[in-house]
Amino acid sequence: MGPARLAAQTIDTIVILRHNVYDRNRDAPKVIQTLGNDLHITTRAWVVRRALLIGVGDTYDSAKVAESERALRALDIFRAVNIDTVRLNGRLALRVETDDAWSTLPDFDYSSTAGDVMWAVAFTEGNVLGSGTALEG
Repeated sequence: MGPARLAAQTIDTIVILRHNVYDRNRDAPKVIQTLGNDLHITTRAWVVRRALLIGVGDTYDSAKVAESERALRALDIFRAVNIDTVRLNGRLALRVETDDAWSTLPDFDYSSTAGDVMWAVAFTEGNVLGSGTALEG
């Protein structure tokens, strides 16, 4: 369906497909994939919906769809984001597909002043419990 025909259509539903870190990325060894997905909570659908600039009942707008993709990528919790349209029972649906990125980052600090040595280990979690919220500690 061409962009001109989509532009006059109303979005009837939004389908969100969420993938964990290693659901579709098979580059890591199987044990890492399994452990990584078990430790990481997939981003919640409401986090994805909250970032969308277009919703159910709105007229399809390709600029808003493109900006919604950019807004989701800007959250820095996704490795990949794709928004497209599909037909479900003859109605227009927006399909939003996301692949989570690994969101736990370690931070190490070491300093030595006048013979005193100090070191610290901390972690930053950018997607606590799949909520899109960051936590430093």
